[in-house]
Amino acid sequence: MILYVIRRINRNEGNKSSPEIILLLHGEPSWSYLYRHFIPKLKKYRVIIVDLIGFGKSDKPANKNDYTYQRHVSWIREFIENLNLNNITLFCQDLGSLVGYGKISKGFIQWLDFASQQTTTDVGRVIKSGVIRDMKQEEIDAYNTPFPNEQYQYITINEDKPHEIVEHLIKDNPLILARL
Repeated sequence: MILYVIRRINRNEGNKSSPEIILLLHGEPSWSYLYRHFIPKLKKYRVIIVDLIGFGKSDKPANKNDYTYQRHVSWIREFIENLNLNNITLFCQDLGSLVGYGKISKGFIQWLDFASQQTTTDVGRVIKSGVIRDMKQEEIDAYNTPFPNEQYQYITINEDKPHEIVEHLIKDNPLILARL
C-alpha cells in the first residue's frame, strides 16, 4: 500500500492551547495559501490549514487513479484521527466542501467542466480571475508554485475523468444532486 502525506502549511497557527479548532480545506485549483489572510483574524483559535493530496505542499501521486472522492475523504479522516483533533469548526470551499461535508455546489461542477477543457492550468491566472482586488505578481506566482508542470497539474485538469469525483459521490449518495 502506498502512503501519501497530507502536509499542513509550515505552521500550526493561532492559539495552540485553544480547545476550539478551525480546520480550513481549500478547493480546486488552489491550495492552503488561499487562507493566509484568515489567520490573523482567527488568532484566538487553533487554526489548521490542510493541503489536500495533489495540491500545495502535499504529496502528488503520479497514478491518476489515486484521485478519487473516497480517497480524499479517507486521507482527511486519517489526518484528523492522527492528530486527535476534536471540537472542529470546518471552513471549506468547493472540493474542500465535497470532502469535508459531502456536498457539491454548482460552482464545483462548473469548475470540473472548465478543467476538463484544459491541457494545462495556470492556477494563478484562474485565481486572479475570481478575485475582485488587484493581485501582486508574487501572489499569482505563489498559487502556481505547487504545480510547476503538467506532471503536477493532473489534479487541477483531470481531462481523462472530469466528473470522477462527482460520480463517486453520487454513487454513494444519489440525494446529493437533489440539493443543487
